[in-house]
Amino acid sequence: MKNLIVLRLSICIAISWLVSSCDVVPLDQIEEKLTQRASDKKVLVEYYTGHKCGNCPSNGGKTIAELKKVFGDKIEVITIHAGFFANVSKAGQPFDYDFKTTAGDQLDTEYGVTVTGTPKGMIDRTGFNNTKILTPTNWAAAINKRLADSSLVKIEFSDILNANNQISGKITVRLNASSNEAMELKLYITEDSVVNWQRDYSLEPEDIEDYVHHDVLRKDLQPVPNQSIFENPTNKGTSIERTFTFAPSIDWRIEQCKIIAVVRAKGDGSVVQCESIKLF
Repeated sequence: MKNLIVLRLSICIAISWLVSSCDVVPLDQIEEKLTQRASDKKVLVEYYTGHKCGNCPSNGGKTIAELKKVFGDKIEVITIHAGFFANVSKAGQPFDYDFKTTAGDQLDTEYGVTVTGTPKGMIDRTGFNNTKILTPTNWAAAINKRLADSSLVKIEFSDILNANNQISGKITVRLNASSNEAMELKLYITEDSVVNWQRDYSLEPEDIEDYVHHDVLRKDLQPVPNQSIFENPTNKGTSIERTFTFAPSIDWRIEQCKIIAVVRAKGDGSVVQCESIKLF
């Protein structure tokens, strides 16, 4: 028998489509609603934070944990440390570990997220309530809206190989319906359960040495030969293949890493579909 969970009020309001009363939401009732959706659509949740963001753990971090309980494998999470609160301290001091990445900084610049403050997030890089940059109270409702759509593409990984400190593999993207949309494919590496410093204003002391950081963005990858796919009007059933090869950093725990493939529309930048695979 699955236990019932009590969600925070913000999450409860955001998923009020499930029940008429927002006091207690049974997990199995939520799962039943989600199971009824035949689409294999998955939603990309990009959580912008920083290790010196004292409001992030009790707001964004806890919201992400609740969303995982509710939506399970229907969402893929990338935690992006960027902006002022992700800056590092001097070597040998707390917060001297650099969570920032070139990929995260590029996304933050492109979408202008952390200049609005953290914690913030994007859901499939689409608009919700007239903005792409969302506070945690809006994440669940935005996810639910995206899950109501059918998936235009299917993403599959294959031939994953780890040899001579090189990880390689193949990705197939197949159209579920004919499309006139030009798309591109991007790959991201994340690592889970990275233990390091984090500021948390809800605790005393507020600087936590052994905080567990989840779904941390490590880098992006360029599929070979390029990331552009389905440039012209394309029929249902058409598929493309891309391969990738990269050398993992020596400070990553490869057993905690996964690759997240993201297909997004070139026109408005919205995420069409995402999928992941654990490396080992």
